[in-house]
Amino acid sequence: MRILFICPYFYPAKEFGGPIFQNFYLCRGLAGKGHKVTVFTSAAMNQRENIYRKTTEKEIDGIKVKYFRTWFSKSTYQFVTPGIFKEILKEREGFDVAHLSEYRTFQNSMFYLLKRDIPYVISCRGSFFRELGNKHLKSVFDITMGNKIISNAKRIVVSSESERKHFNDYPELLRKTVEIPNFIPKYEFPKKRRNNFRDENDLKNAKIVLYLGRLHRMKGLDVLIRSFARVSCDNCCLVIAGPDSEGYGKELKKLAKEEGITEKIVFTGMLNKMKKFQAISECDLLVLPSTSEHESFGNVVLEALNFGKPVVVSDKCGISSYLRKGKMGDVVKSGNVSDLKGAIEKYLSGSYNKGRHKKKTDVFMSEYFDGKKIISSYEKIYSVSMGL
Repeated sequence: MRILFICPYFYPAKEFGGPIFQNFYLCRGLAGKGHKVTVFTSAAMNQRENIYRKTTEKEIDGIKVKYFRTWFSKSTYQFVTPGIFKEILKEREGFDVAHLSEYRTFQNSMFYLLKRDIPYVISCRGSFFRELGNKHLKSVFDITMGNKIISNAKRIVVSSESERKHFNDYPELLRKTVEIPNFIPKYEFPKKRRNNFRDENDLKNAKIVLYLGRLHRMKGLDVLIRSFARVSCDNCCLVIAGPDSEGYGKELKKLAKEEGITEKIVFTGMLNKMKKFQAISECDLLVLPSTSEHESFGNVVLEALNFGKPVVVSDKCGISSYLRKGKMGDVVKSGNVSDLKGAIEKYLSGSYNKGRHKKKTDVFMSEYFDGKKIISSYEKIYSVSMGL
């Protein structure tokens, strides 16, 4: 198949989080199976700088990627890529199917206006949810373009039951949803690694509770800090690791001071891939306490489970439905300080069998998050969308 991916940003723009990696893993997996994969995207590295100053074409692991010259519109929060208009017009006959990533984007609008008869699927990746951010701007986009884009998609891919619920009020869209979970290829995890995260952060003998992700209000970090402040543990440390592009870290440090646990929290900033895996492999527990339904999945939980680590997530996280099915980790009520405190204490007390937990984790990952099976699922929905 000749597959076109339309993305607002693409690898290596890692600061945008989960969607970057999921699109990259999927594209690489499809290209590895012989499909011709092309990506049209912005050149944004983040909201401040671009990867390239002018339109640039690259080949990455068999994927043809075209990064278009980009302007960031602060008024609409869009990465504007005028050059994509001409490219879609020129290349649209060369694709069998398209896959749109996220929902309210300039790139999706351009594709829809020029697509002709190219069938397409869309993965909103949590962005269909209308209650977060600027509701007025979202409404304007939906009325002028968004409703047409999503209504004409052949399939709407959701990563979890939680994300599917975003469409409950739209029966005609709900019928189009197909649930395919996120995945992380095994080759992403290093076979050999240096375990020096504890030494570098002076945490040699501490029990580490780890949060790994963006510092954002929807992530429930205020709840995590309040919960951790009430945990009964003499030699414990909370590590908060991830980029702070919006300055939210200052508020969290102030809260930690108010709770009297400044000395028990480490803010590492963004970690590179190797440091991230070191942090996960050396922690005692990973926590994802999100308070927003915008958290449609939670890829970091998969990373922790790959290392056999126990996990605690809120019921707002999309992956919580899979954890409940597989009876894996703990799912707590979002925003509930007492519930989260209890779950953290459970795992820090060591009242679970680590060897048995690792074996159970391996079975769980194989059953629900096998990359080969997931890529095959995408191939099937592309074929269906093409009428094959």
